Amino acid sequence: MKKIELPKHYNYIEAYLTYDCNMSCDYCLNRFYALTCPRPLNTKDWIKALSRIPATKKLPITLGGGEPTVHPGFYEIVNSIPDGNVDLLTNGTFDSDEFMSKIKPSKFDRNAKYASIRVSLHPTTDVGMMLRTVIALNKHGYSVGIWSTDHPTMTGLMLKVKDICDDYKIDFRVKEFLGFYKHKLYGRYKYPGAIARGYTSNVICKPSELLLSPDGKVFRCHSDLYKYNTPIGDMLGTVKLTDDFYPCPNFGDCHPCDVKLKYNRFQQYGHCPVEIKNDGDKI
Repeated sequence: MKKIELPKHYNYIEAYLTYDCNMSCDYCLNRFYALTCPRPLNTKDWIKALSRIPATKKLPITLGGGEPTVHPGFYEIVNSIPDGNVDLLTNGTFDSDEFMSKIKPSKFDRNAKYASIRVSLHPTTDVGMMLRTVIALNKHGYSVGIWSTDHPTMTGLMLKVKDICDDYKIDFRVKEFLGFYKHKLYGRYKYPGAIARGYTSNVICKPSELLLSPDGKVFRCHSDLYKYNTPIGDMLGTVKLTDDFYPCPNFGDCHPCDVKLKYNRFQQYGHCPVEIKNDGDKI
């Protein structure tokens, strides 16, 4: 199929292979929306869909979920992407021997400022198994790190794992917890009024991320993605992205991932996935 054209300002690409996951964390941001998405693409169609993306080592395709490794075609999908053009977000519960036998280290080799395979630490993580997997992969030349969310209930576990990672020289990083816990909103946001405001208003919004749902539809933001609201394209059909702003009536009910302040792919802080304007009114 014909390659799609990415706007020059796009900063991130993520394909949610499946919303299925073998963990059940209470604070998971997407588990509440998993039932809204139709059946995931099969292996052949995912390969066809991802082949349309002009990914590079500087702007790779990130495979996420759910847990992407539970997709039955995971290994075939990864191997269909050119070496260095793919990242992986995973909970690390896959069989490391099978992983290494089916995917070569060069698949994730792109000389980035952070690990291409990012293993997420969860409250229900079997820490021993996760560390054995990460150590084995690093030993055999894969680019792997462990990332933790600083959820208030995770502090003790996070510090424990960080100490172990320091001993084994494993890249360990902490991401802000986004959302509410005990009625308090956590995270730093460019547009604080965008989340759980209690009412919505009309704005214009310019996204910078290509987000693909498990059935291959294209969405402009995480809020639309998880709610399966107004896809703007289909990777097996028509996709036409733009540098322009989109009208949106849902400001005030945005997803935290869309309006957070974060590090971009060059590890520069202050990036926000969307730019929002309100016809000159202050947001």
